[in-house]
Amino acid sequence: MQPYRVKVLSSGLRVAVPHDMTWDSECTASKCVKNAYNRNVTITTSTGLTVVEVESFDELSVTFRWRRSATASVAMRATLLQGSPYITVQFISAAPVFQTFLDSWFGILPSSITRDAMNKFKLPCSSGLTWLIYSTSADSLSLKSGAGFTATGPSFSGRWRVAMLLPRFSIPYGWTRQSLDASSATFESQLDKYANVYATGGQVQVGVETGVARPRAVMRYQFTTATMWGLAATQLLMWVPSRREWEAESHAPGCPGLGLGLGLGKCLVPLREGRSRITSP
Repeated sequence: MQPYRVKVLSSGLRVAVPHDMTWDSECTASKCVKNAYNRNVTITTSTGLTVVEVESFDELSVTFRWRRSATASVAMRATLLQGSPYITVQFISAAPVFQTFLDSWFGILPSSITRDAMNKFKLPCSSGLTWLIYSTSADSLSLKSGAGFTATGPSFSGRWRVAMLLPRFSIPYGWTRQSLDASSATFESQLDKYANVYATGGQVQVGVETGVARPRAVMRYQFTTATMWGLAATQLLMWVPSRREWEAESHAPGCPGLGLGLGLGKCLVPLREGRSRITSP
């Protein structure tokens, strides 16, 4: 599930980021492109989860729900979509948990952290990864060390949106480390700006243009949306297919309005609620 790799487990949701391993000895002389499932994090609840079910699905999404036991009420729910730069998780009367694996806190681990003005918790890791948690709860997260570190919030009913700042492990096609570092603040500001609106499902329509001299085949992605904090002041932010030659430039002119080309053949594009994004070969 690009841009993240996701494992749905009975104990919760495990999320990892692409880690470019093309420099590995197996890939010398440009023989292959290799990515590893490294430095994953787990999203779960403090009382634990043991049952996961598919609640619903459509052409672009699958919604899962988790319970503490087979007879317990639903404690956690997540709708997963290809192309979302966030992992959106709903908690129902449950204490949320974010846990890293073999990736400690960068610097001295504080006992707790609070949200910033953008409703965001920022979690820097010693590996160089930085995770962001946008929360509908204003309560602080308590932190403790372990195999990595664990961030836990008090029980609430609401949502988290988890995202990751682009690390040097996953440099987009055609970029350099210098261009990635130079765009880090811009990328974070875009994640802040669009965190309010999330997709709840989606449909794909295919067809042919009409009323033009040279009709093109079109593919239309249409998403239903909801918001974290009330009325939407921005659009839905999603990854959509784009032309490879556009990705080859560090400022990604194929990504209108953002200047951020992210991932192979993808770019981040804001989509209006109830509207569609049209792409063509």
